[in-house]
Amino acid sequence: MISIEPIPRDAPFLGALNLSFKKGEFPDIHELFLYYNDLYFGGNLGSVIVRWSSRMKLCAGTCTYEIGGRCVISLSEPLLKYRSVKELKETLLHELIHAYLFVTNNCKDRSAHGPEFIFHMNRINMKTGLNITIYHSFINEVNFYRTNIWRCNGPCRLEAPYYGFVKRSINRTPGPNDSWWNLHLSKCGGKFTKISDSDKTRNYSVINKQISNSYAYKEETQKISIDLSSDSDVEAIQIVEISD
Repeated sequence: MISIEPIPRDAPFLGALNLSFKKGEFPDIHELFLYYNDLYFGGNLGSVIVRWSSRMKLCAGTCTYEIGGRCVISLSEPLLKYRSVKELKETLLHELIHAYLFVTNNCKDRSAHGPEFIFHMNRINMKTGLNITIYHSFINEVNFYRTNIWRCNGPCRLEAPYYGFVKRSINRTPGPNDSWWNLHLSKCGGKFTKISDSDKTRNYSVINKQISNSYAYKEETQKISIDLSSDSDVEAIQIVEISD
């Protein structure tokens, strides 16, 4: 367990951390990383790399683990540029906790927010006054970039919660590479058509009421329940094996 010392008045970067930044301006994330590593993680994160990503549009931050004990933390420039410096710090610290648990405990499950994660989250929140949370919440920003929209013409367009819609930030047509594709073929069988991105602002409950009931069902109670939420246009969290 890391012992936490009071922040010295002359701590490096302390002044920079308290500066006000205009919208779109970011503090140096590498300076933030060095500062937080020494102050909250006992200097154990020397093998961690922190970088901006211009491609990540579905997640504010990721922590990728590589063989040899190295971690790469990527922060989403498209999403975080709409947020405050405070939220940038909270996102970075969230990922640093994941990196610390991997470096010290070889914990590769980034989705795990168990007792150890919560312990470090709470102790850093108490020291900083920040609000690091278990999950990042950037719903509006994510939806802003999901401008490529398709809709199925089959029965699944009648069913909540997706009503046959697939939204993506990249122009990748739904197909066999989607984890839900085979299930969709067997249960629905409809085809996806690219639609105007202006439809994303429409009320889905109204759309559902306006849909024609011309589809024939084997049973009146048939329900098409398919999870169309999978979207692979975000950098995956995985163990990267480096070959010679």
